[in-house]
Amino acid sequence: MIDIARGVGTRPCPICTSPAARLRGPQRKWPYHVCHSCGHTFLFPAPGQEELAKHYNSAYSVPRAEFERQVEREFPWLRKLLADVGLRKGAMLEIGCSYGSMLRHFRDLGWETVGIEWDARAAEAAREEHNLVVYAGAVEEIAPGMDCTFDVVIGSHVIEHAREPRLLVSNLARVMRPGSVLLLRTPNARSLAARICSGWWQWAVAPEHVHLFSGESLARLLTSEGFTVSRRDFRRGDANSTLFELIHSAGKRVLGNTDEGRAEKLSGSGPRPLSSGLLFGFVRSVLNGVGGALDWAIQRAPLPVRPALPEMLVIARRN
Repeated sequence: MIDIARGVGTRPCPICTSPAARLRGPQRKWPYHVCHSCGHTFLFPAPGQEELAKHYNSAYSVPRAEFERQVEREFPWLRKLLADVGLRKGAMLEIGCSYGSMLRHFRDLGWETVGIEWDARAAEAAREEHNLVVYAGAVEEIAPGMDCTFDVVIGSHVIEHAREPRLLVSNLARVMRPGSVLLLRTPNARSLAARICSGWWQWAVAPEHVHLFSGESLARLLTSEGFTVSRRDFRRGDANSTLFELIHSAGKRVLGNTDEGRAEKLSGSGPRPLSSGLLFGFVRSVLNGVGGALDWAIQRAPLPVRPALPEMLVIARRN
């Protein structure tokens, strides 16, 4: 059950406008609130755009080697997923494309590819190393100026970072052809770990994750912006098992670690976060090995069981 902080006033949910109360958790500069109706979780007050830019430009990025390993694992799955919805070639836009490795794979298969990446250094690497068309900046700034449309738009763990997800989705709709496919992956705010750990959940990381979606809140957002959700599923994803998430979140709660200001911690100007060090890496590997088997079984269970998993996959078509 979601743990609500008592004695704290409610805020309107940015997705459905229903009352949302502060989520019980560590003291934060940007506290999380959860909607009573659609389950959407969001930061209020939200960090400003300048604050987010400062944060991302300091040290927030996935290490290159780790990113490349993720792409190699996920490319065959994504290729099959697109084929299953009738897409084997066409025009593709990837938001949050990082170094462009996924786009390179699809370009080599004959796709026309374009990327948008917040990190200017990663975008430059994608252009120089892979000769890709990649724009540096926010989707909300770049998409309105595009003079092309796409058959598919993919975004893996991007929408939770958007300060204004409605603006993000509406701008994507503008560059998508009727009947085109939007594929989004994002943390599942109604997963087993999220429900148990509340504000100490592993993915409740401020200010990076401004919005954490439930299946209902993401479907509501997409429907309101001209999409029809054709598939919603839940997976372990490319990060950690449910068992690891539960134990990691419990550790944060006991140690009073919020991961807030993670960029400064990772860059060496602050105390090290819980998720660092060789011992942590070993424990993480063990827990993910054991917990991964359980998640594998849940992922192959009937659909009513799968919402316990930490990652959500949504496929929607542009009306």
